[in-house]
Amino acid sequence: MSLRGSRSRCTGSRCTRGSSAATRTPAYRGINPATGQVLSEHPFATDEEAGQAVESAHATFREWRARDISDRAAVVRRIAELFEERTEELAQVITREMGKPIGESRGEAEFSAEIFRYYADHGPALAADQVLVSTDESTSVIKRRPLGVLLGIMPWNYPDLANDTQYGLGSAVFATEPGRAERLAEGLEAGMVGANQSPPETADMPFGGVKRSGYGRELGPLGMDEFVNKRLMAVAKTS
Repeated sequence: MSLRGSRSRCTGSRCTRGSSAATRTPAYRGINPATGQVLSEHPFATDEEAGQAVESAHATFREWRARDISDRAAVVRRIAELFEERTEELAQVITREMGKPIGESRGEAEFSAEIFRYYADHGPALAADQVLVSTDESTSVIKRRPLGVLLGIMPWNYPDLANDTQYGLGSAVFATEPGRAERLAEGLEAGMVGANQSPPETADMPFGGVKRSGYGRELGPLGMDEFVNKRLMAVAKTS
């Protein structure tokens, strides 16, 4: 067994201190699942390299959080435009890396553009201050502010979901008897449920699950709140 990291190198039962980019072997590979071809290789990052990446991202966050949200929305809108302009290029990448049929890959790229455009259009309103209480003495407001640098870990899977599994992402029930599908759907342990239809997958509809499918929501108005600090601000009024 061979382990390589930033502080030691171990082969069998022997370990020596230190490592460098020159001595590290690729730890992660991008492989075309249809052909087995290695598309890319990525070496382990040292602790120092990982720390530098986080510090760089945090410095950018400190700069970006001071910018007006309408300016940030304009950048997000431009990203949507780039996805639309490069749909075919991105679809080819998805097909090579995931093995999806090219038609589905194009749909993924187009859907990503829709998501960026949704938040470019609606993000400023979704992040607006929410007044809870306002009296002659004080005002209490929920202010949605950026959390900071985020790391997303996303499994790529499409499991067959039902209550007797450890997953709970999306499920659907179909029935001809009026009301039966809806009644059965009420009992499903999933984040998204459809009655006589599949749960919609659009930029304005929340997407997420329960159990080992994860918690929290992305997309739609609920997705916005997952990535902000919903800070309470209480201000006493002075005469």
